Amino acid sequence: MTDAAQVALAIVIGVSLLAGIVAVIVVVGVRASRRPSAAVQDLARRGFVRIDPVPPTDGGRGDWLVTPLRRADAKTDGPDRAWLDAMFGRRREPVLWSAVAVPYAALHGDGGGVYSDGGGWADSGGGCDSGGDGGGGCD
Repeated sequence: MTDAAQVALAIVIGVSLLAGIVAVIVVVGVRASRRPSAAVQDLARRGFVRIDPVPPTDGGRGDWLVTPLRRADAKTDGPDRAWLDAMFGRRREPVLWSAVAVPYAALHGDGGGVYSDGGGWADSGGGCDSGGDGGGGCD
């Protein structure tokens, strides 16, 4: 194979990889803009967050308001910690689901994050939290 052919092949492979990465980013971004993921709904059922519907405005789509209720504890795994970190960071303030980026760690099964000290927030109840019956969710 000539040098020119090797360079052309390298360019084609590089462009293909870049296109694949962009496609994954777009799909993940679109997914995060809809209904909260099963992982986040599970966090709500376990009392870590509350998820409240936000009605659509001006004929647009509705959204979800995700409110932190308590910090991760010693039993919280890496992907759950990654979701809490992605949603709230150090702010610990409610966020709109459409503004949340899916955390890399949640997609790849490793984790970590700022929610490791085992402290707690006051549980304000309502929304998609557990309600004590184990039947939470956002359906």
